[in-house]
Amino acid sequence: MEYSTSILESFGVLSGFNLAENIWDKYEQFAIPKIEESTIKLRGSLFYLKEISPKEALTELTILDQIIPILLKLRINLETIDTKEFRNFRKVAIEFFDTVDLVQNNQIGRAHV
Repeated sequence: MEYSTSILESFGVLSGFNLAENIWDKYEQFAIPKIEESTIKLRGSLFYLKEISPKEALTELTILDQIIPILLKLRINLETIDTKEFRNFRKVAIEFFDTVDLVQNNQIGRAHV
């Protein structure tokens, strides 16, 4: 399934985020496109959600449930940052987190059909 793969790709990128990193510009140039790509994949997969079985949805939800607490901590950390230098990264990351929330909510709905 595409959900967990897309989330794990961005999870790795987001986990590497460090405010004190000396190579911020290079990191940002690498990270933003990766996160945007995962967000697009996740949004696209929502259109196919109705085609998966409740059992498949439950399997994906189980994977998501393991990742969500870590993503929540990353989100909280990013939401507290409001400096110009990190604004683009923050915006892209929050869009990703919002999309993950949407996927999770839809998975819950499919798992209980």
